Amino acid sequence: MKNLPLPQHINMLRLSEHAANFHGSLLIKDMQRLAPSLYSDEGAVIVDLSLGTDEEGTRFCRVQLKTDVILQCQRCMEPFTYGIMSDFLHGMVSSEREAEALATHYEPVIVQDGMLIVQDMIEDELILKMPIVPMHPDLECKVKLPVVDASWAKEGEDGQGPFKVLKLLKPETK
Repeated sequence: MKNLPLPQHINMLRLSEHAANFHGSLLIKDMQRLAPSLYSDEGAVIVDLSLGTDEEGTRFCRVQLKTDVILQCQRCMEPFTYGIMSDFLHGMVSSEREAEALATHYEPVIVQDGMLIVQDMIEDELILKMPIVPMHPDLECKVKLPVVDASWAKEGEDGQGPFKVLKLLKPETK
């Protein structure tokens, strides 16, 4: 199946009643909030989006997305590929009051005038899935950090330790 661009706006009022489905892609370079945290803004996000209305009349949007983003490792400063896969379910609401009353299995998304901005919703999810500190897996990173340095023996074992030099600088008091 070909990955066509997704619509920018979806009329939730009309399309959720018809249980509409969309399959397509969004370019990462068009995501202005996400792109600055990436090493490269190349690539696309593949998205499956299903709209519907549940038994209680709540309009919902189920989204499955998959992408690979290029991040910069904060240990070795080299680029690496980080895969993101996500499956989430949003309940569409028009106010914060409705969001508070929403069933717990839905994440609320506020729609204005019944219109859902697809790219903003996808970009929000990608930002949430980003690692706090991007790093290669330990075995793949060029920088190998020691877990324990033998020269840092605990204080009292042999009188040596990483802060012994500080004791030499401190004047003795009597």
